Amino acid sequence: MILVTVGMQVPFDRLCKAVDDWAGRRGRDDVFIQTGETEWIPSHSEYTRMIRPDEFRKLMEQAQLLVMHVGVGSIVTASEYGTPMLLMPRRESLHETRNDHQYHAALRMRNTEGMSIALDEDDVPRMLDEIDWKKKPEVDFGSASPELIDRVSRFLEK
Repeated sequence: MILVTVGMQVPFDRLCKAVDDWAGRRGRDDVFIQTGETEWIPSHSEYTRMIRPDEFRKLMEQAQLLVMHVGVGSIVTASEYGTPMLLMPRRESLHETRNDHQYHAALRMRNTEGMSIALDEDDVPRMLDEIDWKKKPEVDFGSASPELIDRVSRFLEK
């Protein structure tokens, strides 16, 4: 299963639409999208607006690929499962976030094993076709507490 998650604060339709369109073109019926609060509805994928934390963890356990925004909390949580990730940053210029911290973080993570970085929605279909589903992310957050990760995430959003 491919799990797409965009966090709980704001929708990220560019990413969700790119994956949903790819799923339709490839005949994939194993894509689940957490869309956030948006009026857009996926045509080719199962979806929900929000996911409770316990449901989110169950879906992450089942996922063979995680497609996400470059949110610190999501990346840290996803790294616990060792599942390959495709990440796409929100952009300030498109009013998707308050600053370009996700874009700059994505640039830094470009060479991280098991993490593929799509800088925009046009990259997503090609990267989904080419991704190595067996490469586990090589990230180590050590003993960072969930509280610290949450504080850093909130600080970066300002």
